[in-house]
Order: sequence, then C-alpha cells, then structure tokens
Amino acid sequence: MAFSPDSTQLATGSEDRAARVWDTTNARLVCRMFHEDPVLSLAFSPDGTYLASGTQRAVRVWAFR
Repeated sequence: MAFSPDSTQLATGSEDRAARVWDTTNARLVCRMFHEDPVLSLAFSPDGTYLASGTQRAVRVWAFR
C-alpha cells in the first residue's frame, strides 16, 4: 500500500489483480485499476497525480486526478 503525498488517498494492491485508490477522509473507493497478475508494488508521483502499480511482469502508470 502507499499513501499519496498529501495523505488524502491510499492505494492498495492485492492478489485479485486490482489496484485500488481510497479516499482517506471518508474511506470510499475512488477508483480501481486491473492488471493481469497480482499487484505487488505501488507508488504515487511526487505531485500525487499518477500512481504506478507493479506486478512480476509489468508496471503501469495511471493518471486519475
């Protein structure tokens, strides 16, 4: 899991192949992105506008704000 730079969002990854972004102020799901393999790593960009999610075979960069 990874917090956004301003701590208003939390990204989680799981074996169900989804990366999820949660709003930390109300615990609501903001978005869900899918991979073909389990998500093993996550990192926000310094400005918080991108999320990188990685599996054993691929890294994807998502723009979601």
